[in-house]
Amino acid sequence: MPLMRFFTLFITILTSINALQAQRRGPLLQFLHEEWNFGKVSERTGILKHSFPFVNDGDAPLWLTKVEPSCACTSPEWSHDTIMPGDTGYVSAAYQTYARPGAFDKTIAIFANTPQGAIIIRVKGDVFLPYDESTEARNREWYGDLRLVEQTITSDPLYNDRSDTLSARFINHGNQTVQILEVVKLPHYVTLLNLPEAVEPGETAIFQVVMDGSKVGKWGWISDQINLFTDDPMQPYKQIFLTAQVKEYFPAAGNKKLLKQAPNIGIDRMDHAFGQHKEGAILHTSFTLRNTGKSPLIIRDMVTDCACVEVTPNKGTLAPGETLELKVKFDTVFRTSLQMRPVRIVSNDPDQSELTFYLKAQVLQ
Repeated sequence: MPLMRFFTLFITILTSINALQAQRRGPLLQFLHEEWNFGKVSERTGILKHSFPFVNDGDAPLWLTKVEPSCACTSPEWSHDTIMPGDTGYVSAAYQTYARPGAFDKTIAIFANTPQGAIIIRVKGDVFLPYDESTEARNREWYGDLRLVEQTITSDPLYNDRSDTLSARFINHGNQTVQILEVVKLPHYVTLLNLPEAVEPGETAIFQVVMDGSKVGKWGWISDQINLFTDDPMQPYKQIFLTAQVKEYFPAAGNKKLLKQAPNIGIDRMDHAFGQHKEGAILHTSFTLRNTGKSPLIIRDMVTDCACVEVTPNKGTLAPGETLELKVKFDTVFRTSLQMRPVRIVSNDPDQSELTFYLKAQVLQ
């Protein structure tokens, strides 16, 4: 073949290959809309939820690798399956209105196996405070002139790598100014922002309670309280009760390929029945944990609802395939009638970060 014809054929083939590669776009994530405004909603609404549908507008399989909310107050859910070309999936955003009055503008960053980088979806709204005069009058009798509207503030979930900011309100129903004199008790993981020095008659004062999940040092459900001292003549001490469910954040929770390499917690049984025993008996049993996953399983904590139950060890790391014997002691002193005690295991298993087993006994007097 003459050299010129060979060179011409080579250029033609190379051009065809480039054209075919240009035609193949790979997976392409396309949301039908990227912003939703809930408008004005009452604080009593509770959970606002909206779904953002998307389509794989490319020519290769698509999957989401990470879904990252800007705030723990916005809980996302999303399609975990592989989305084939032309098929649809979703990302939904849930926003909790309780203890969060005022305008909000929250984002969720979506990452997928595409060259597009992060795609941002957004939810907006404005939470207003309802007012019930008869209820407020009754509450004044119990809580004094200066009343905390939020007696309990809950963060669920409170992720271990970020903070959650919630709002609390004072309302002064009296005829004189009430001063906040001292923060008597403040948990080490809590910060108060914009706490007023005084609240005028008829005034509503809003401040923020910031819970830092990275500083809690515990897992699962926790409870605490904030104590404030005021010069309210009817009730000087004010309390805010805090609850939170501290969870580990798994950024790859939507990626099926990464989940296949994750740790997986297993247990030999979900409960143990001790039968009938006299009050005061010390009961013993054991459970066996197993890591059935493909990476190390970290046992973060063993959480019980009673000091009468002890589990050892309460922490540890299991290699893939490794087992761990949990020795359990149940002290029935001052415990009578039917007993059912939960033990919650907190781990880094992204599918089951909390696993609960139960101890049962009929304790006789």
